[in-house]
This record gives sequence, structure tokens and C-alpha cells, in this order.
Amino acid sequence: MKAWKWFERHYPKIIGGLLVAFLVGFWLYLQSQRIDLKGYTLSVEENFDGTELTESWTPEGDGSFHYVGFYSDQQVSVRDGHLVINLGYREGNKGQQLYGSEVRSTFTMNHGYIEVKARLPKSNTVNAVISLTTDDALTNADPTQGSKIVFASTQHYPYPLQALGIYNALSVPETENAVVLSAIYGEFHTYGLLWTEESYAFYFDGYKVWESVTTPTSTVDQKLSFAFEFPYYTRDDVTQLNVDLDIDSVKVYTQP
Repeated sequence: MKAWKWFERHYPKIIGGLLVAFLVGFWLYLQSQRIDLKGYTLSVEENFDGTELTESWTPEGDGSFHYVGFYSDQQVSVRDGHLVINLGYREGNKGQQLYGSEVRSTFTMNHGYIEVKARLPKSNTVNAVISLTTDDALTNADPTQGSKIVFASTQHYPYPLQALGIYNALSVPETENAVVLSAIYGEFHTYGLLWTEESYAFYFDGYKVWESVTTPTSTVDQKLSFAFEFPYYTRDDVTQLNVDLDIDSVKVYTQP
């Protein structure tokens, strides 16, 4: 009885203390998940100034059919300091069709940290993807020879979940639907990938949200890719589809 009365008298302080302890612990946890680039060197920085792609970037497969529609260089533009890839239903050189594109870097990386500031479209019809990849990433069964490493995706719109994954010809990819502390669609955020000899660590706004544990990392160079890459659902009315993947900047850090 005495203990209960003591608790009744002091429980506001107890609850307040527990709340403060939780908040401090959560803050310390977040700090432990922040990207630490000490010892890394900024080797590539792209802010998409001007009105055309620089030699560091190239559109892929103009005129061919890929995933969501026909690729067309007309769907790629550089304006106001952004690289914009549009996916839309319009009249083009293949008739009235769905047109999109993929832009890949001409530079490659092999280990290090890459960070892309981008605005993902509000869409649950198609999937805008930022990844590291190789030409044969999805047909290669040996992950040490390259995988498709997705570190930004619109798969879960409108929910604040980042669909992350490492894909190749193996039947079961390593994936994670990571909860993030912000809405990720229709506004700019940074999406990062730390590639070491041991693992891939995935970052959102500078904080780690997931790290691979089973997939061997690639030993070969890989390119950065921006694209709409996954099939739309045929029951959706794609004639009204008009969405942008908007890239503001790219930074690549390497270790000496």
C-alpha cells in the first residue's frame, strides 16, 4: 500500500523521466546511424548546371522498349539545375504510347559512398528507381560480378517506406522495406548507399535505414542508374500517366 501511494505521488515524474530517457536514447541511436565520411574524398559532384547532360551521363536505348514503355531521349531534360526524366503517354516515333527513359553514368564506382538528392514522383502505378547496376546485373547469378542495388524506389507510395534491395539472377533477392521518418514522395530527400567489402548500407537523409547481411558485395565496377523500370499494372489507365523523376545532385565519395 505504501509503495502504491508513493507511486501515485511520483508517477508524473517517473513517466516524465522515462520519456526523457526514451528521447535521449532515440537521439543517441539516430546519431549512431548517421553517415560518417571521415577518411572519404569527394571524387564526383554533379549539380546538373546548364541545359544538356554532360559527358558523365548518357540516356540508354533510345527507341527501344523497356519495362514501362518505349525509351525516348525526348523524355530526358536538364533544366533549372535538375536532371528530369519524364514518363508519360504521348504521341512519339512509336505512335501514341507510353514513353520514358533511363539515364546512366558514364563513370563507374567500386566501393565508397554515393548520395543522390532527388524528388520521387507521387505514383503507385509505376516505380521510379535509383540504383547501381551493370549491363548484366539481372542475368548474373554471381553477386560478386555485379548486382542491381536499389537504394531509392517509389514502390510503396504513399507510405513512408523505402523499398531497398539487391537483385540478380538468384531466385531470392535480399530486400528490405525500411520505415523512414518523413514522407518521401513529391519532395527532395537524399538517398545514399555505402558500399564496402563486407556489405551495402542504405541511407535516407544521411541516416542508415538498413544494411545487407547475406549478399556478397560486387568486386566489379558499377554505374549509377535513374529510371522507371518496373511494369505498370495493365488495369491502370496509363493514358493519363505523366510523372517525373527529378534529380537535383549526385555526390560520390571514395577512400584513398
